[in-house]
Amino acid sequence: IESYQYQPDASPLQIPILAFAGLDDPRVSPERVEGWALYTEAGFRSQFSPAIISSSRPADKKSFLLSLRR
Repeated sequence: IESYQYQPDASPLQIPILAFAGLDDPRVSPERVEGWALYTEAGFRSQFSPAIISSSRPADKKSFLLSLRR
């Protein structure tokens, strides 16, 4: 992942993608998150949650991660 380079002519990925974003994130619209579906042939899912990802409270992080298990 750290060395990934986008290739515009590359085939879609053969692994599923889970994209998540904060509900009120001013930097990323839901349409942009959903756009990741174009980059895989193996399934796509998006998860929109309250903006707790950057929280330093362990309980908030645990709650967020558990919500992804749906």
